[in-house]
Amino acid sequence: FQTNVNQDNILTRTEKAEYLNLEKKKLLKGKEELKNALDIALSERKETSASLQKEIANHDDEIKKAERQLKLLVQQRNALTEHNGLLSSELERQESHRKESMSNMRKAEVISRHASEKFDSELRNLAGGC
Repeated sequence: FQTNVNQDNILTRTEKAEYLNLEKKKLLKGKEELKNALDIALSERKETSASLQKEIANHDDEIKKAERQLKLLVQQRNALTEHNGLLSSELERQESHRKESMSNMRKAEVISRHASEKFDSELRNLAGGC
């Protein structure tokens, strides 16, 4: 009876060892699958990271380009504002000159009219004296 119990224990131990070996193989296989999945995920992460860095660099380039264009536009606006100021000053100067010329023309008309009237008056006086 004693030997029989020992044989059962031995068989049980052998079966347990086989079962544990199978479980160990399953765990090792699972570990390998997890390692492969992790490697794939890391590789995808690196690709995504590189892609995002490239995209960020492109956006940075676009921002720098836009900043340069904005700077040029501000310079052009400032130049146009300065030119507009010069044109306004010139226009004011010409308008002042025009007004002065109109005033001088009116004065000349008045002087001419007075001279004409005086000349006519003197001619009448001379004609009347003869």
